[in-house]
Amino acid sequence: MQLFKALLLFFILILFSCGQTSNNSKTADIKLNPKVDSLYKLVVAKHDEVMPKDKDIMKLLKTLRQMLETEKDSAKKEKILNLLQVLQSGHDAMFEWMRDFKNLHLDNKFYEDKSEKELLDYLNAEEINIERVAKLMLEGIEGAELFLKNNNK
Repeated sequence: MQLFKALLLFFILILFSCGQTSNNSKTADIKLNPKVDSLYKLVVAKHDEVMPKDKDIMKLLKTLRQMLETEKDSAKKEKILNLLQVLQSGHDAMFEWMRDFKNLHLDNKFYEDKSEKELLDYLNAEEINIERVAKLMLEGIEGAELFLKNNNK
């Protein structure tokens, strides 16, 4: 399962990193107006900024799971379980957002069929969504790192 997630992540990162440089690409024909283009780039940049943190989440999940196996203190076990849930929620939220996001390079029909207002509304909502995902991921990382720092064995 981990290998599948890693391969999926790799594939998605490649898709997000692809620009409009290919002359054979249908997306080269799509010209977004400057406001929509700017907002689209902002949303993707926010994704690109936080997505690498998923690697940190995966490491923390592994460390906390190992710690849980040997922990005797029930209060610490409960805290570890909570941290695992928060970290997993951040990880899952990112992958859900990437699955649902209408990428210009994959969903060009979506961008062709919408009005400027519809696209701006959609991208404004996606900006809020990716900020929520980022907050969830970063708070989970911060909480787990703090716990591990204070409970180093």
